[in-house]
Amino acid sequence: MTAAGYEFTDEDNKKVEDFIEEMAGQDFYAVMEAGLEKTKNMGGGGGGGGGAAAADGAADAAPAAEAKKKSSSSSDDGGGGGAGMFDEDY
Repeated sequence: MTAAGYEFTDEDNKKVEDFIEEMAGQDFYAVMEAGLEKTKNMGGGGGGGGGAAAADGAADAAPAAEAKKKSSSSSDDGGGGGAGMFDEDY
C-alpha cells in the first residue's frame, strides 16, 4: 500500500487483523459464493454501455462546436453573455 502512497493507520491494521481472524479456517470460495448470492439481486448494473456512444457523439460535436466558435465571438454580441435575456422584448 505504501507503493500507492497510502500508509496504514492503526485502525486499518486492526481491521485487517480482524478480517484475517474471521476468515481463518473458512473456505474462501464458499465465502465468495455466499457473498455473491447475497448481492446478485441488488441491481446497480447496466449503466456502462453508453460510454462509446457518448465518446463518438462528443467527437462529432467537436467540429460543430469549433465552427460555431469561429462564427461568433464576444465582440459580435456585445460580450454580455446574457443571450438576449436583457433585451426589452425578452
